[in-house]
Amino acid sequence: MHIIMFLFLVSLLSCQTKISPLKLDRISPAYWPTKNWQKTSPESQGMDSSKLTAMLRLIKEKNYRIDSVTVVRNNFIVTDAYQYPVKPEDQHQIYSVTKSILSSLIGIAIDKKFIENTNTPLLEFFKDRKILNVDEDKKAITLENLLTMSSGLKTEDSWRYKWKGMLKMKAQNDWLQYLLDLPMDTHPGKEFSYSNGSSYLISRILNKTTQMKPRLFAQKYLFSHLGINARDISWKLDKDDIQVGWAGMQMTPRDMAKFGVLFLNEGKWENKQLVSKEWIRTSTQTHIAADIYQNYGYQWWNGPAMFNMDKLWRWQWNWGFKNNYSQDYYMAVGFRGQYIFIAPAYNLVAVFTSNLTDKKHFFIPKALVDEYIIPSVTEHRKIPDKATAITALEQAVNELKSTRDFIWKSAEEGVVINNTFTRAKNPSFRLNLPPASRKADLLADDEIMAMTSKNGARYSISISDKSDNIPLMNIGDSCKKFLTDVGGTKVNTISNQQIVLPNKITAYKTLIRWNYGGTNLESAFISVYQEDKWILLSYSYDISNPKLINGAAENLDTLINNWNI
Repeated sequence: MHIIMFLFLVSLLSCQTKISPLKLDRISPAYWPTKNWQKTSPESQGMDSSKLTAMLRLIKEKNYRIDSVTVVRNNFIVTDAYQYPVKPEDQHQIYSVTKSILSSLIGIAIDKKFIENTNTPLLEFFKDRKILNVDEDKKAITLENLLTMSSGLKTEDSWRYKWKGMLKMKAQNDWLQYLLDLPMDTHPGKEFSYSNGSSYLISRILNKTTQMKPRLFAQKYLFSHLGINARDISWKLDKDDIQVGWAGMQMTPRDMAKFGVLFLNEGKWENKQLVSKEWIRTSTQTHIAADIYQNYGYQWWNGPAMFNMDKLWRWQWNWGFKNNYSQDYYMAVGFRGQYIFIAPAYNLVAVFTSNLTDKKHFFIPKALVDEYIIPSVTEHRKIPDKATAITALEQAVNELKSTRDFIWKSAEEGVVINNTFTRAKNPSFRLNLPPASRKADLLADDEIMAMTSKNGARYSISISDKSDNIPLMNIGDSCKKFLTDVGGTKVNTISNQQIVLPNKITAYKTLIRWNYGGTNLESAFISVYQEDKWILLSYSYDISNPKLINGAAENLDTLINNWNI
């Protein structure tokens, strides 16, 4: 009897109301967010504020490293939340969400007759190159095979191969030639294999056929029409100064939402068809069975058979859940939890930016969409506002953006309060940080703090025993040796000079340029001897990213000039 009652209760708890998807033609938007977004209450768009409030409170309570959540329905923002210290105007690294944007650019290039169609063979685009390992399979690779990551090329450049193919490619002088010369692993179109190299080839095809760099092409034919300024987009370059294609783009969550709204409205923006309806439908439908999430289109993920990891999170939050909404949306997905969800059935877009370094946490945003965001849609029309519910949502948004303390090993070892790092344990000191810095994971046993700057540079402080045999002026040699020991190449000291910190403390600043995994880096090391300890402040950034270069000197000055020992 108890078992029967238990099962009955489970069935009651798991019953969730699922609104019927839209069956009518696409609703004509009341406005377009080209210049500015308009915000309304969720209820004004037929949504339940309390569900969204519960989601934001869960993020804060569980301390999930989700930086922002933006929910749009009927072209209106209903929730726009940012977790401290992230702000709406901050550009976020979107990683492989870049691939979905690149796919749209190919659609535009086909619409504009720069490219004939997706059946064009890969080698047709590069007739001017002498290519190795050419066989019937390689001749058969098409643009569509690249878009669906089924080229058959042995790129081996994903997490499944520990990025070994990526590292090999980045060590080459000519990345394009390296990829074109690769041997085949299987027949094209036979099976999905996640391949960053495929997306890079797509980017180079776009450049070759349009005679424009992908970023400039995107700005002319896409971003400018959405009201996205060129200064608000950055995109990493290869050695030939061509955008890499597989990742490297930075943009704000609201601009990500604009891209989602474009696809939600089947490629139409205001009175212009920026991307053809045919491309929107073709690129986002299933073309091949995949992994991670189990259906893949043209650089988009979709379908009801998506990976089950997100369900494990839902069981933690609601152990009796039943509904699976995966068949009602498709999504652009990026490393560490970057997502654009597009749900035409609910006229809804949801954007997440995150720093989910734990692999299991990567699936949390999708679980939140299924558990909270889509279930918050209760009607396809306005419902009465609930003052208390709306107030609670506003409070949850404010709580997320409120300042908080960052602690790594212990408060005595070091804590960040109000953007100032303080160490109480000897040797004690205080350090004012660059604005909008975020907590990062420690990578070494002697590190006591680690942060990332607004634009993605990493800086940290480590403390170890002082070596009596190494004068402070020579400590830079130890830094250089460390970079070599961890796998760095082309490690060169640019400068090594004495500086004076506040309180007249003598320090040495060593500037080193080096390469790690094909990425060119610049690292500054500020060394101090204090109370038989070596205190090391390090600051490293990718010198191929202009935004990091421009902010590096200012951030370093902030750290050095506000370091009180």
